[in-house]
Amino acid sequence: MAETEGWIDHLYLHPDCRGRGIGEALVRQAMSRQERLQLWCFADNHPARRFYERLGFAIERQTSGDNEEGLPDILYVWQREPA
Repeated sequence: MAETEGWIDHLYLHPDCRGRGIGEALVRQAMSRQERLQLWCFADNHPARRFYERLGFAIERQTSGDNEEGLPDILYVWQREPA
């Protein structure tokens, strides 16, 4: 996972490592360090969308493909709840 201030830039797991809680642990660590996180996810990547939505990320906006790949994508945002 690559994380910058306010962003999860990349999260990739080898297929053999999926479903073991590794991705969730990485994202939750980022959530513990930041008040707000954003990330882009391809609209057709339904497993990733379910994963992020389960962790509390919400759709901020969608594009028709104004990225390098020319594929529709979604900006997801997570915000820490006030204490």
